Amino acid sequence: MSILRFFAGVMDHLGQKQAERYLVHVLSPIYRILDEGGDLTAESGAQIGEQGGIGETHTLTTDDLKQLATEVRDLVQNKVGTSMFSRTWESMRQKVAGKREERRDARNRLVSLRRSWAPSC
Repeated sequence: MSILRFFAGVMDHLGQKQAERYLVHVLSPIYRILDEGGDLTAESGAQIGEQGGIGETHTLTTDDLKQLATEVRDLVQNKVGTSMFSRTWESMRQKVAGKREERRDARNRLVSLRRSWAPSC
């Protein structure tokens, strides 16, 4: 969560043109957190850590992380503009989808290769 807060502070401090330079770097972890097909999809409400000051502790959940990621995503979108944000977000979505497809194809090839080498009974 600290990195998201750091990104929010940096993006808030930068001008629009400077923010555009770092857009992919800032949005990458946010995309991974908010991606519907990602690792955190099935983990809704799961505990991911604790946070607190002296004498108080707050349990952090994946829902807290997703909420903060959404807030930072909205801040970034307002900073760089909707069209620049949308192009970058869509590009990231396509790259992730392509990588998942490559992995799925490689896994399927491996399974078919194992089946062809399996001894017949």
